[in-house]
Formats: sequence, structure tokens, C-alpha cells
Amino acid sequence: MQWLPDLFKSDKGIFAVLILLCTTVLFALGKLSSTEWKGLIEWVTVSYIAGKTVQGSVAVIKGTATTSAGVAAAHAAVAPIAPVEGAGETK
Repeated sequence: MQWLPDLFKSDKGIFAVLILLCTTVLFALGKLSSTEWKGLIEWVTVSYIAGKTVQGSVAVIKGTATTSAGVAAAHAAVAPIAPVEGAGETK
């Protein structure tokens, strides 16, 4: 259940929850049809996922990723490859 506190730590997460709550209230009051409500929920979900994907990609490119896979990818992209002794030599 760690994802819930993490959701409220980000501006995108708070904004997404507020939009979801507002659209649900409008639907409950009869101001939105079920098709409109579904479209808004899909839009918010896709926008949130796209934002997190872009944010993670930028962190990997900058080398500031916090996950071990992201850090490894960032280091692999930046660190030079050391030559292996004897590689490419023929006898």
C-alpha cells in the first residue's frame, strides 16, 4: 500500500485525484453522462501515466534516477567502456 502515500507526494498525483473526485461529483449530480465521465477518467489516467513515464525517462537521461535499474541504465549510458587487455590482438 506504499503507492498511496507516494501518490500524494507528487503534484501530478494530487491533481489527478482532485480531477477524479470532481468528475465523480459532477457525474453523481447528473452534470456528466456516463460516457463523458468515462472519457475524463481515461484522459486523466493516460495523462498521469504519460507524465510519470516522461519524468522517469528524463531522470535516467540526467542520471538522477532513484531506482536501481534507472541508475544502472544511466551509468551504462555515461560511463566509458574500459578496453580489455589483448582484445583485438592477433598472434
